[in-house]
Amino acid sequence: MTPNLPNTHICISQSDPGYLAGDLLLDLSEKAVTSKGCFTIALSGGSSPQGLYTLLASEKFKGHISWNKWLVFWGDERTSDTELITSNYKVANQTLLSRVPIPKEQIYRIASEINPDKTAKDYYQNIYAAFGFKDPVFDLILLGMGKDGHTASLFPGTEALNEKNSGVVASWVPSLKTTRITFTLPLINNAKNVAFLVKGISKAMMVKKVLQPAETDPVPPASLVRPINGELYWFIDRLASTNLT
Repeated sequence: MTPNLPNTHICISQSDPGYLAGDLLLDLSEKAVTSKGCFTIALSGGSSPQGLYTLLASEKFKGHISWNKWLVFWGDERTSDTELITSNYKVANQTLLSRVPIPKEQIYRIASEINPDKTAKDYYQNIYAAFGFKDPVFDLILLGMGKDGHTASLFPGTEALNEKNSGVVASWVPSLKTTRITFTLPLINNAKNVAFLVKGISKAMMVKKVLQPAETDPVPPASLVRPINGELYWFIDRLASTNLT
């Protein structure tokens, strides 16, 4: 299925959408390693990417990926003590990173236990340095989407949505009464490839509003993800695609 958006690809899965994304990730990884010697990826949190992470760590994929060439980052992270129990880093580490041979120094965790503003500033400096002190252009950024249309930790009505610079910010989210660390839209939209992983009937209405919006629909944050010179992929399961025509 192809929407009326340039460079956008929609793939609908009968099961976990991560199973469809595996082949794309393998292809992008090996092409990047061949062309420039490394693969830069920003991981997503939540439940949607867990199928993909488990697949990549399986015998089917594990031996075909140049793990030692990966540079791993995160598009957002939690900061509150209660939320850190299920932090994006923890989920990815349990399902993928602890099972594959990526050098620890090439895994760039967001150290969100310290002051959020300092965390955001320091994290972007780490990214900037890892990219050779140039504006970061990720090979792939993985994203999820909430029922309210948020992606990464770019929530509706938050100041982070108005950030015009490529970077990482600490964003206060009133609906959750907490601060999140998140990539800005310019950083996301500078990527070579961005892939959404979305599943479940609870996301069906928002998937419709993002991919086939009515003129009266408010613009959700996920709709603002439009790579400038890259490709955009939506991997969704059958339930999440229910309302698409």
